Amino acid sequence: MIKSQYLTTIGNDLHPKIAVMWTGNKVIPEVITRKSIEELVSVLKRKPVIWDNIHANDYDVKRVYLGAYCGRRVDLYPLLSGILTNPNCEFEANFVPIHTLGTWCRMAAATASRDSEESTDTDTFEDVAMDDLSDDDACPESPHGSPMDLEPLSVADVTSVVAEYDPKHALRLALKDWLLEFEKYEQAPVRTYSKRNLKSQVVNGQTVLTATSYNLDITPPSLENLEEMRAEKKCSMNLNEDQLILLTDLFCLPYGYGDKGVQLLEGMSWLLTNVEDIYEDPPSKEKVSCWYDRLQKFEEHCRAVYDMFQLFCLIPNEAILYDLYPYLWDLKEVLLSLDTFVHWLAKGNLTPGTKLQPTLLYPDYINYSSHATSDYVEPWHVMYLGGLTVALYKLLPFKGGYHFLDEAPERPTNDMLHVRPYTESDKEALYQFCAFEDTDDLFDIEKIDLPGDRDFGPYISVCERTTFTVEDSEGICGYIAAVPDNAAFHKALTSTWLPEMNKKYSDVADFMGPLPFADCPSWNFPSAAHLSVRLNKRTRTNCNLKRLLSTTFSVLKSLGAWYVYCCPDKDHGDAFYTALGFYPLEGEYSNLLWRAL
Repeated sequence: MIKSQYLTTIGNDLHPKIAVMWTGNKVIPEVITRKSIEELVSVLKRKPVIWDNIHANDYDVKRVYLGAYCGRRVDLYPLLSGILTNPNCEFEANFVPIHTLGTWCRMAAATASRDSEESTDTDTFEDVAMDDLSDDDACPESPHGSPMDLEPLSVADVTSVVAEYDPKHALRLALKDWLLEFEKYEQAPVRTYSKRNLKSQVVNGQTVLTATSYNLDITPPSLENLEEMRAEKKCSMNLNEDQLILLTDLFCLPYGYGDKGVQLLEGMSWLLTNVEDIYEDPPSKEKVSCWYDRLQKFEEHCRAVYDMFQLFCLIPNEAILYDLYPYLWDLKEVLLSLDTFVHWLAKGNLTPGTKLQPTLLYPDYINYSSHATSDYVEPWHVMYLGGLTVALYKLLPFKGGYHFLDEAPERPTNDMLHVRPYTESDKEALYQFCAFEDTDDLFDIEKIDLPGDRDFGPYISVCERTTFTVEDSEGICGYIAAVPDNAAFHKALTSTWLPEMNKKYSDVADFMGPLPFADCPSWNFPSAAHLSVRLNKRTRTNCNLKRLLSTTFSVLKSLGAWYVYCCPDKDHGDAFYTALGFYPLEGEYSNLLWRAL
C-alpha cells in the first residue's frame, strides 16, 4: 500500500477536505486490520471512510448474508471518518447486518470515548442513528407508531453486554429484536428489489433487468380467504430465537458458514466418504454402528431445517417471507435430495466396492481463512459461488448445475414433498394411484390392479431398489422409477415378468403392447438408463420435478449409468427438459429425450 503510486498521488494532490472511501485490501475483505488502516492513513494523509461490502450479495443469485457484522475490530474506529455498509439487495435481509453494525459502532464509540479520557484526540466520527434497531428492552413509540430515536449506549450499557465486541453476542441482540419484526403483519411490496425476482428483457436493443410483482394481494384466488389466512398465520407464529440462529447460520457471510451450516456439510460429506463401511464383507460392527449413528445425527440437523422452514412460511410478515423464501426453499430442496440419496445408500443398494467421492467446492472450505485472506480471491470465485446451498448440492454424484435450483414457487408454501425408497407396504396405495389418478375411466373391479401392473409393476418387479415413493402431508402422491440398465431391464421383462402378466390377463387383448423403444439402438447401449415419473396434480410442479430428477440422476450415476432417457409428460414439454440439458433423438424416436449424467 505504501508503494502504491495511485494512493500516494491521491494523498498528495487531493484536497484534504475531500473524503476517500476504502473497501479494504480487496472488494470484499474478510478482515480489515488496524495495521492496514494505519498504513492507508499515512499514505492518504486523511482518515478513510470504509465502504464495507461484507454483506453485499449482488454478485451471486444463490446467496444472501444474514450473519453479524464482524472482521473489523473496534480499535479501527479512531482511524476512520465513517463507515458505510453496502447491504443485501433484499431490504428485509438487512436487519441483522445493520443492527449488528449499530452495536459495533456503539461499542467502538464507547471504547474510543473511554480511551480518549487520557488523550486529547477526540476526533472520531459521529455515531449513526439506529432508529428501529434498538437493543433496549423497551422501544418508545412516536405518535405515528414508529420507534423514536434512541440515545447512544453508554459505556456501562455496552460493558454490561459485552466487554469487547463479540459478533455472536451482537447477533443475539439483533435476533431478539428481529423476532418482533416477524410477528408484525406487513404486506410484500408490490415491486420487490430482490435479485431473485429480476427478469431480463430487451428494451431499445439493451438487455435490462426489471422486478416483477410479488404481492400476495393481487393473486385473484387468494382474495376471498386472504384475511382468514393472515389471521391463521398470526396465530401460528412459532419461530423462536434458536431457529433464527439456525437461519443465520445457513446464510451467514461470504467466506464461511455458521456452526449449523458446517455441521450439515461435514456430516453429509463424512457419510458419503465412508459409505463403504456398511458394505464391507465381513462387516465391522463398530464401523456400521458409527455410520448409522452419524446418519441419525444428520437426520436431526435436517429435521431442524425442515421444521424451521415450515414455521418460517407461516410468519405474518410477508415482506420478510417473500425476500428470504427463495433462498430457504433452494437449501431445503438440496437437503431433501441428500436425505433421499443417503437413505437409499443406507438400505445397501450401492454395488459393493463402489466408492463415492463427494465433491466439495474445495477441500478445506470449512477452514477457509487461507483463501479468504488472499488478495486475489473474492467471494465470486468458483470456490464460493452458491454458498452452503451449492456446496451441499455438489456432494451429490450428479452435478446438474443451477438449472436444477432456480424454481421456487412464486407464492410461498410450506408443503414438503418427501421421496423415499419404495417398500412393499406402498404397493396397494400406488396401485390405487395408478388406477384412479388422471382418469375417469371405469374399471372392472376384478381387474382393478391392471393399471398398476401395466404402469408400475415392471419397475417394482425388476428394479425395486431404484424405485421411490413420493409423498406429501396428504399421503402418497406418486412415484419415480429409475432403471440403471435398459438392456437388462428389457431382458428381465420379456423373459419372466411379461409372460406372467399375459397369463394373469389372458382375456385382455394386448395387455402390455410392444415394449416402448425396445428397437431403439442407443436405448440398449451399455450404461444407458431411463426413468419414469408420475405425480398427482397438486404436486406436478416444475420445482418438484426438478428435485426428483436431480435425486434420481444421482442414484443412476452411482450405479454406473452414463446417460438417461425419458419421455416428456403432458405437463412438462420439451422446453422444460431441454432447459435441463436433455436432447431429443432424431427420426422415429423424436419423442424420446436423453442427457448425459
